[in-house]
Amino acid sequence: MAAAYPVVGSITSQWSSLKHSGMFISLISCHLQLGPMFTMPVSGALCVSSLGWPAAYYLHGILTLASFIGFYLFFRDSPRLHRNVSTKELSKIELGKTVMCEKRFPPVPYRAIVSTLSVWGVWIASIGGAFGFQIFFQFGPFYLNKVQHFEVENTGFATALPHLLSCVVKICSGPFSDRASCVSETARIKLFTVISQGVMAACFVFLALVPPELSFLGQVAYTAAIAFSGMNSVGVFKSAHLVARQHAHFVMAILGVINCFVIIFLPIFVSIFAPHNDYSEWYACFVRSL
Repeated sequence: MAAAYPVVGSITSQWSSLKHSGMFISLISCHLQLGPMFTMPVSGALCVSSLGWPAAYYLHGILTLASFIGFYLFFRDSPRLHRNVSTKELSKIELGKTVMCEKRFPPVPYRAIVSTLSVWGVWIASIGGAFGFQIFFQFGPFYLNKVQHFEVENTGFATALPHLLSCVVKICSGPFSDRASCVSETARIKLFTVISQGVMAACFVFLALVPPELSFLGQVAYTAAIAFSGMNSVGVFKSAHLVARQHAHFVMAILGVINCFVIIFLPIFVSIFAPHNDYSEWYACFVRSL
């Protein structure tokens, strides 16, 4: 998972045109939603079947290996190295970019990048987005099962639906981010970031106030939080690409490091404030998450 962030940055900087970077990032980052959409319901069904939970690991291992082989066979680091990219298509991809004619990439100007305020803004903004997404991604099924009292097999589908809606939000917001010329590029990025993280914060407040008896409203807030997290791809992710250009992989790598620290910190955070998965304990978690 840690390698996914710099890979997204590298592929986007090489294969996406500047004009359509929002749509490209939205599509390529859909793996964050497509994985849970498949994993949650399938794993829930396998866990309650005669095959048991080991079948979920075997199935996902086989599919991961197959997808890796497909990626290895068809992907190339640059469109210039791919035999199926025409000259016309290449010119559209490279329009406005610093073109690399050699196979070797230039050294990354680490000092210049880390001394740029815009880059620090990207990294700081990603902390809130990563925390909001991961707490629902990691502990959403526990919350729905233990607090909202969803059955195991129903929990799988209940946690998959928000990721489907998040994909829809990404696919819709990507082209809008590219084509909404009525405002500046910077304003568009700020708008999508504020909407994404603002809705997640509002859902934290809502979940803290909704009692277990109104589990449907809790499901609505949970769904909205993950759905609107999809806008982060045309907020934080796109800003990393536009600021760093051909060196976006380094900026995205730091985003991956931040995400890893959030993943490490979250279980400790939840175990301290919600050790028994009670409603009152999760209330404290959601309040402190703000």
